[in-house]
Amino acid sequence: MYYSKNKYFVRECIQNTLSQLGYFYKANKANKKKVKDYFNSLPYFFFDNETQNLLFKTIEKSDFTSYIDKHSSFKVLCYKIYKDFCKRYDISFSSYSEFYKDIENKTFSHDYYIKKEKQNNIHSYIVFLLIVSLIVFYYLLTKKNI
Repeated sequence: MYYSKNKYFVRECIQNTLSQLGYFYKANKANKKKVKDYFNSLPYFFFDNETQNLLFKTIEKSDFTSYIDKHSSFKVLCYKIYKDFCKRYDISFSSYSEFYKDIENKTFSHDYYIKKEKQNNIHSYIVFLLIVSLIVFYYLLTKKNI
């Protein structure tokens, strides 16, 4: 079965995963081992071969084992993988500060989700007002012709 890919969805998944991983990572023996396993298996969470291959090559190129000893260097590694993947995937990417600011907003801020909810509702209100105004306009136009 062929899965159609949406580059923006793939970018968002990679960004959410890597920014969360980099933001909350603590360098200890168990985490170092698990992070190695995670990076080796991450490409296989995507269904199409092109994305898997690009992500695999990007992770392989990054030599991630030299970055897992400190939290700060691991954050840089996660952003570097994200940025390199986006370049190879030919899609825009966020800056380092936006990369981690997004995860802070999503993780700790209820306002972020309230804002998203309002944005979704505002579209409905605009469509409703447009329909009402068209009905009023039509009514006035027909009234004028009579």
